[in-house]
Amino acid sequence: MRRINYIIFLLATFLCLPAVASVTYNSPAEKEASQHIRLGIFHAREGDLDKAIAEFEKAVRLYPGAHEAYYNMGLVYMDKGDYKKAAENFERVYEKNPDDIGLNYNYGIALMELERYSEAVPKFEKVLSTNPDDSELKALVEKARRLAGK
Repeated sequence: MRRINYIIFLLATFLCLPAVASVTYNSPAEKEASQHIRLGIFHAREGDLDKAIAEFEKAVRLYPGAHEAYYNMGLVYMDKGDYKKAAENFERVYEKNPDDIGLNYNYGIALMELERYSEAVPKFEKVLSTNPDDSELKALVEKARRLAGK
């Protein structure tokens, strides 16, 4: 499971870099936050997860609306096995991006690890709705439902 999360993390970070680079900054704080997000992604890729988290935390202190920082911080906490902190960070992003498929998947995984199965079910159902023929996703939804008592 940890290897799969790491692969998802790498894919997400590669996808985040162009988006972060193409942002129009409304303030110097947003620009500086973006630089810390990039540094955080760099440190995560290098395997220095504590430094990555420190950079993401700097980004959100400078600009609390830096959703990329919260999302990436959640991924790093997942890789560290701290699913509580991962879920907390994903929740911050989820409020603004409830239809993001990658977020729903990762948030669902964190919730499953925390045994919050009934909360994980709708996250996985959202992901499954975009790819209804995926047998692994179907199995994950069924497992979450069964564990949630649904």
